[in-house]
Amino acid sequence: MIDRIRGKLLTVEPDRAVLECGPVDVGVAIPACDVAELQSKIGTNISLHTVFQIDSPVNGTVATPKLLGFVNASTRSFFRALVGVKGMGGRKALRALAQPTQEIAAAILGNDIKALTKLPEVGKKTAETIARELQDIAPEFAGNAPVISTTVELHPSSPWIDNAVLILVELGLKPTDARERVQRESSSNPTEDAQDLVRAVLANTNASP
Repeated sequence: MIDRIRGKLLTVEPDRAVLECGPVDVGVAIPACDVAELQSKIGTNISLHTVFQIDSPVNGTVATPKLLGFVNASTRSFFRALVGVKGMGGRKALRALAQPTQEIAAAILGNDIKALTKLPEVGKKTAETIARELQDIAPEFAGNAPVISTTVELHPSSPWIDNAVLILVELGLKPTDARERVQRESSSNPTEDAQDLVRAVLANTNASP
């Protein structure tokens, strides 16, 4: 399996890049979220994390082998997770990566279906499936991207709330459960300190029968 490709970046198109790898010029399919960064590196030596994919035949065409390239390993990992979502597949998953993976993961974490439907190839039903199936892994990709919850409206999403949710997820709570608990504590005991919110949630959790 080809895990990474290195070479001089010759050209970058909206969905494709060409690298000079020794005597061979290699075409690599790329997600839209990586285009801007790659365009700034034309003429330099780069490396891309890769996935080898065989596109299924469409309308009588033959199966086509394709090499996909990603600027960083995190984007590749997120792509692989997206491919596993019911109704997606490799072609749709690559086109759906039109925004940074941190922003997409934050939309998943906040169950922001409207934001997800703005991605290419993603309708409402698919967006709901993505939010449901990738909810548990979203925190590892969201990073510091702001999370806006559309499922709980007790309190507007704020940085300290988002940070408290991420801490609780790391401690083992489900993302939706963590957010509901944090929102509830924030409404009853207003504070802008994420650690205070986490302590309050854990205290009430331990006090529950």
